[in-house]
Amino acid sequence: MNSKNGKIINTFIFFAAVFFLCFGLFSILNLRHDRSRSGKGDEHWFKGNLHVHTNRADGDSSPQEVINWYLDHGYDFLAITDHDLRFTKQGFRRKWARRILILSGEEITIGERAEQSIHMGAVHTQYAVPADLGKPDKKRLEYFRQQLLAQGSAPAALEASVRGFKILSQLKALIPEIEGQGAIAILNHPAMSLGFPLFMQLEELPPFIELWNPHESKLYANGQQPPDTEIMWDAALSTGKKIYAVTGDDAHHFKKTKNSPPGGVWLWIKAHKLSPEALIAALKRGDSYVSTGIVLKRVEWEKSQKQIVVEVDAKPGRSYSIRFIGKEGAVLQQTDASQAVYPVKGDELYVRVKVIDNTGLKACAQPFFISREAGSAPAQ
Repeated sequence: MNSKNGKIINTFIFFAAVFFLCFGLFSILNLRHDRSRSGKGDEHWFKGNLHVHTNRADGDSSPQEVINWYLDHGYDFLAITDHDLRFTKQGFRRKWARRILILSGEEITIGERAEQSIHMGAVHTQYAVPADLGKPDKKRLEYFRQQLLAQGSAPAALEASVRGFKILSQLKALIPEIEGQGAIAILNHPAMSLGFPLFMQLEELPPFIELWNPHESKLYANGQQPPDTEIMWDAALSTGKKIYAVTGDDAHHFKKTKNSPPGGVWLWIKAHKLSPEALIAALKRGDSYVSTGIVLKRVEWEKSQKQIVVEVDAKPGRSYSIRFIGKEGAVLQQTDASQAVYPVKGDELYVRVKVIDNTGLKACAQPFFISREAGSAPAQ
């Protein structure tokens, strides 16, 4: 072999190796579903984030920089949710328009002071939601306070009740306003914002709750660990409420990644196409799951077979534990494998699926409301 041919062959081998290395890294970073067998009919799984911030509020990067990060990391959709500031894609460069779907969104502040406020995400709104909608005036608050004093409420209990009254008043006004726009309302990081006691006292809750916000423990007051949002979710489901879990990485810092970096947790939605209407409809049906890196090939309630079937997209060197969880967070069945079948008895209030692997990655699917669909439990 002459030196010229040898150089050509070596050059070809070098570029081929670079191509396959880059392809492999791209596949690992994106952790995408196999779209050819992802759902029934023409349904596909789409990866996205419903909670992120830019430098229009308290983030460190421009909307374009934020969009570029998720575009580069294989996301299909994104909702930018700055504090009390609705975002739409209008006015920004459209080079990503056919590659990532941008949903309108904002994070609404409910409450007076930052340390006492709660945050509610509003995604796919048609216009800005008034942040003070439903906020009780001073006269109404004073009347409520006097009623509590007349009942002999202690000062600490009184203030907690007043706070709960203000929050509930706004939730009762905000939720129908958001849903009336064809959008969804999400209770963000409830463990930090509300805590378990107040969460359980609220008669009105949004139909979606944010699960596994990666920065919740960092933001919690006094360095304490917040209560587990999963426990709060199961508690609400156990009262008969119909609540689905969504997530967002709540990223604020794309340049100082040690504080509130992007990634870490995301949402998969199964829909027939990538459009705002299709994604919102799928979320309302419960066709989604939350993940920190595990991909679920299948999570289905086969009603004719009276069973729930789960299949994980297993990776080499990983082991999996599939848990079927019911009322009050009870583990109804645990299978240490990448596939599992749960025989439905019919009297379960709900059954939801959680998968954990040996590296700590996890995924959580939406609950199947068994007894409600069987006609033995009222919808709330």
